Amino acid sequence: MAYETDEQQAEALKQWWAENGKQVIFGIVIGLVGVFGWRGWQEHRADVNASAAQALGQMLEISGQGETDQALVQGQKIIDEYANTLYADLASLNLAAALVGRGEEAAALAHLQRVIEQRRDPALTDLARLRLARLLLSLERAEEARALLDSIGKAYAAEVESIRGDIALAAGDLEAARQAYERALAEGLADTDMIRLKLDDLAGTQASQ
Repeated sequence: MAYETDEQQAEALKQWWAENGKQVIFGIVIGLVGVFGWRGWQEHRADVNASAAQALGQMLEISGQGETDQALVQGQKIIDEYANTLYADLASLNLAAALVGRGEEAAALAHLQRVIEQRRDPALTDLARLRLARLLLSLERAEEARALLDSIGKAYAAEVESIRGDIALAAGDLEAARQAYERALAEGLADTDMIRLKLDDLAGTQASQ
């Protein structure tokens, strides 16, 4: 719309502001709250993660000194205080390892299952599944271990095949064990010496049959 005088333009602006000014101010305020609220949330998350990382470092240091009881207490504290972070999952993985060493398999199972149920990070979830499968096999729960292996991603293919070999060996299926161990080597398993020893033992057993 064209205005004939500056006074007409100014009057039109006053009228527009009277009708829309509150909405404009409200929109600006909401925008500022959103920006600064998001920044505050991000800063809060960074502070929480920093505290959780420090707590996990302390747990690992204590564990490295052989103070298992204190490490278990510290690990549970991390889970309680930082339950919604990856550091809680890392604490659970470390707690499970310590508990297995103490012969407390049931408690270890619970920590591994907790990480799996959280599904917070695919790599950590698969690592928990892998460790749980090994633990289940050691508890002679081979069928549960085998079922769990099917849900583990390709990143752990070599380790999965190694456990498949152990499951087959425990069941007395020497040929299936041999094939699984060979697949583990082909997938690039890190602990090749142990697998080669198992293959040598299998070869000797099969030759004597």
